[in-house]
Amino acid sequence: MKYKVKTNIKILKEVWNILKEIGLEGLMEGSQINISITNLLDKLLIEGRLNDVCRIITATIDDFEEKELSEVIEVLTAFFTNIKGQFKGVNKFLSGMPTVSQTTADSSTTTRFTE
Repeated sequence: MKYKVKTNIKILKEVWNILKEIGLEGLMEGSQINISITNLLDKLLIEGRLNDVCRIITATIDDFEEKELSEVIEVLTAFFTNIKGQFKGVNKFLSGMPTVSQTTADSSTTTRFTE
């Protein structure tokens, strides 16, 4: 692959904001996405958000609208595959963490950690 994808926090934040804006945050959450194909294509292609995402995740100023679709798909696949693997590691880490429960009584709050 010609491009190296980046997955630092700044890039994740920028991509997350774009995905939320166009109704595709489920891609990062792993949940079902319900969006009309017309609205999706308008946002990705007409408004240039697909180009923006590709530029962000590759940290380049290249015009991805001039690239072959296969190259764009390769960049996106590499990015989402990378973060999916990283999120699995985070989920594994979090599953070993104690949970937090809060109890409120007489306007005082107690926090207990349980395992």
